[in-house]
Amino acid sequence: MNVCFFCRGFTANGGIGRVTSILANYLAESGKINVFLCSFSDERAQETYPINDKCHQEYLYDRRITMTKAFLMGHAVKRLANYIACNDIDIIVSCGVIYNPLTVLAARKCGIKVVCWEHTNPTNKSDYRFQDQSRVFGAKLSDRNILLTHSALEIYQHRFPRARNVQIYNPVDPELSRHTGNYDGECHKIISVGRLRPQKNFDRLLEIAAESLPKLPGWTWDIFGEGELHEHLQKKCDALGLQDRVCFMGQVGDLYDRYKDYAFIVMTSDYEGFPMTLLEGAANGLPMVSFDVPTGPNEIIQNGTNGFLCSQDRMDEMVSAIVALGMDDDKRRDMSRESRSTARRFEVDRICQQWMELFEELLK
Repeated sequence: MNVCFFCRGFTANGGIGRVTSILANYLAESGKINVFLCSFSDERAQETYPINDKCHQEYLYDRRITMTKAFLMGHAVKRLANYIACNDIDIIVSCGVIYNPLTVLAARKCGIKVVCWEHTNPTNKSDYRFQDQSRVFGAKLSDRNILLTHSALEIYQHRFPRARNVQIYNPVDPELSRHTGNYDGECHKIISVGRLRPQKNFDRLLEIAAESLPKLPGWTWDIFGEGELHEHLQKKCDALGLQDRVCFMGQVGDLYDRYKDYAFIVMTSDYEGFPMTLLEGAANGLPMVSFDVPTGPNEIIQNGTNGFLCSQDRMDEMVSAIVALGMDDDKRRDMSRESRSTARRFEVDRICQQWMELFEELLK
């Protein structure tokens, strides 16, 4: 069986590339599937996630190019169809709705099965132009739609009742197990992780930090990630007088080694698909605090057990949760144990078995 995952690429600035590489590496190592990774354009100059040598990796374009330009020039579908035919691909997976139209058209041209993998909140239409049109195209014309959460599945079932929709969680990276350590119940450091872009709402995080940190003497807060809002956020941090308590750590290559140095993880996103950073924190035994956005966190966090879910429009509720957690060493230790238990629900062998069963079903 030859299966191709088609996405933007596997650079370290994209969550889709990360989870696709985890899944592809495991499937290739299993020996049951020949895995092909086709990136839309060649971005090897950037830092990339590790790819198993058993995966066949290629690029549709040898330079950066927009999807719009590729379609307007008229050769995008032909290129992908030729790639499918030359490699005898049986199933192609569109990783992210932006690639749905191109993937579906090329798959139909070649007469193979196509899977559309939704990686964000299915109601979100603001990441790029024609996002929802691409979603509709794929949802209605694919052989299967993969949704990351049960709440996302419900949205698809309501909106696309005739489509073949399936829910499969993202897996925890097995590499994390090599980096985890014992939980430090006396640690007084908070961690947040994410690209510095509007979706992650680090503006709101800084306002929450300004309210909570004065009530937690000796505590500091580190933010890992890069993005277009870095300068703006640093200025706001300084204006709030947080320069000695909040630190922007940038993009680092050893993040897995650093999680264990923190007391708990906080996420303030406006929306999510299925947040990998929470899973990574859970695998390291970190209690989790997040806004209860429509899809994602509430299928990882059990409120009051392994962390706290806060109403999306209630910053004061999150401030109270952070302060309460910071002041209660025993509560953090209890939640740490529950977080590790939570992470085991998303182990890669369990998740990849669902994918293998899906592929086998498609080719019956």
